[in-house]
Amino acid sequence: MSDGLNFQVVDKDNEFTRYELDAIFDACRGKKLGHLDRMKVFAKAFYNPKVTGIAGDVVEQSILGMKQNSRQEPDLMVDGEEIELKTTGLRKDKNNTSEYIAKEPVTITAVSIDRIVSEDDFEKSTLWHKMQHILFVYYHYNSMTTVQALGYSEFEILSHQFYAPSPLDRARYESDWIIVRDFLRNVQNTYDNPEEGYPLLSTNINKQLVVLDTAPKYPHPPRFRIKRAYFTVIVKNHFANSLESLNEDYVSYAQLDEKLHEIGRMYGRKNVGEIASTLSIVSKKISKQMAEQIIVRMFGGKSKKLSKVEMFEAFGVTGISISLSAKDGRTEDTKMCGIDFEEIMEEKPFEDSDFYHYYHDNTFLFFVLKETQVASSAKGKEVKVEYAKNEFQGFKRLNFDDDFIYNNVKPVWDKIRHLISSNTLKFVPDLDKYGKPIINHTGEVKGAPNFPKSSEGIIFVRGTGQDSTDKKEVVNGIRMYRQNLWINGAALVKKLSDIPFI
Repeated sequence: MSDGLNFQVVDKDNEFTRYELDAIFDACRGKKLGHLDRMKVFAKAFYNPKVTGIAGDVVEQSILGMKQNSRQEPDLMVDGEEIELKTTGLRKDKNNTSEYIAKEPVTITAVSIDRIVSEDDFEKSTLWHKMQHILFVYYHYNSMTTVQALGYSEFEILSHQFYAPSPLDRARYESDWIIVRDFLRNVQNTYDNPEEGYPLLSTNINKQLVVLDTAPKYPHPPRFRIKRAYFTVIVKNHFANSLESLNEDYVSYAQLDEKLHEIGRMYGRKNVGEIASTLSIVSKKISKQMAEQIIVRMFGGKSKKLSKVEMFEAFGVTGISISLSAKDGRTEDTKMCGIDFEEIMEEKPFEDSDFYHYYHDNTFLFFVLKETQVASSAKGKEVKVEYAKNEFQGFKRLNFDDDFIYNNVKPVWDKIRHLISSNTLKFVPDLDKYGKPIINHTGEVKGAPNFPKSSEGIIFVRGTGQDSTDKKEVVNGIRMYRQNLWINGAALVKKLSDIPFI
C-alpha cells in the first residue's frame, strides 16, 4: 500500500505471522475503511446499498489481501495456529464517551444440533475450537443511526486484539454450552418430533445463558453468539477501561443466585441504614440512589454502580431498588431505561432497538425492601417514608419474556415513533379545577408531552428533571425533561409476587 502505510498487500491466501498482522493493523489505526479499500470493495455498495458484512470484506480483501471466497475454516493461519477473524463495530458509551461498547453481539459458529448432542468434552467441541483464538478488528461505528453499506467507508479502524479466553471466560462459555447441549439432548430424548421443541432454545434457554445466546430462532439455523454485554466487557478490558473484579469468580446464574441467597440470609430483616453502617457506607442521608453501592458492598466490592463491576456487567445485571408498603403493596412506579430519541427513530425493526435489547438482554435484580413506617398525612400533605428505615427482605431476579415485551414495550415504541414522525407530538398543560393552565414556581406552564401515560399501560413514559429549567431534551421543537421508560408499580409488585425470594 502507498499513502504512507508501511505494509504491502500480499496475495498469500490466509497465512500470516503475528508480527505481520500487528504491523498491518497498527498502520491502519485511525484510517477510514474507504481510504484502506484498495480492492474497491465499496464499489458493490453503489449497486447494493444494503449489502452486509462490507467492513469485514474490506479487512479481508483490501487490508489483508486475501482472495474473495477464501476458505472459511480457519479464517487465518497465524504462525501455524488457526485464528478466527472477526471485524466488528464499536460505539461510544452514551454514559461515558471516553469508552467504547459493543454495537452488537458477535456471531461465533452454528449450533449444529446433530453434532453438539454427541459432544461430551467442551475442549473438543466445535464452539471451543472456534473460540480458542480470535483476532478482533475493531472499527468505530461513528453514527447514532443505521447507515447503509457505503456509509461504512467513513468509519475508522480503532484497534485489533488477539483474543484468547481467560480461564474465567472459558468456564463461562463451557457453562452456557452445557446448558444448550443438555437442552437439545433432552428434546431429542423426550419429543416424538424434536423440531417441536427446538424453538424453545431461543424463547426459554437463552434466558438461562450468561455470556452466550443463540439466534435466530429455529427453524432458521441458530448460531452461537457472544452477548453484547459480555463482548462489551472484552472490549473495555482491551482498551484498559478496567472493571472492578470481585474476590470470587462467578460462572453461572445459579452461582450468582447462591451468593444472593447467602446475602439475603445475612442481612434479611435489617433496615437499609443498619446495612449501610455494617458495610461502612458513610453518608449524611441514605437514599435510593445508593442501592447499587450497597449491593456491590454486599458482594465485597467498592464501586458505586453495578456497571463498574466486571461480574454484573458481564452477566447483564441491572439493579433496581423497590420498596413495598407495610401490607406488601406498591409504593411507587419504577423508573427504568432512558430514551434516546435519535435511536428510536432509526429505520430498523423493533428487535434491533434499544427498547427491545434493554428488556430482552438484561436480567433485573430487585433489591426488595419493606416499609416499617406508616405513611401518614399532616395538614393534608403526604409524609414520605424515610428510605433508611426500610427493611431489607431479600433479592428477586426477573427476566422479561417476549410476551411481555411485545405486549407492553413495543406498543410504547410504536406510539413514540408515530407521534414524532406524524408531527402529532405536543405539549399538554396541566389544568386547574377551572380548566386553566397551572403555572409553576419558575413561571412556566406545568405539563408534559403526550407520550404514553401510566393510565394507558404497564410501560409508560415520564420525564425526569430538577425543575422546569432542566428541560435539556428537545423533540420536534418541544423542550422537555430527559424522558425514561417506567413500569407501573402495582403491575411490577404483582409480577414479583409470583417469584420467590432467592
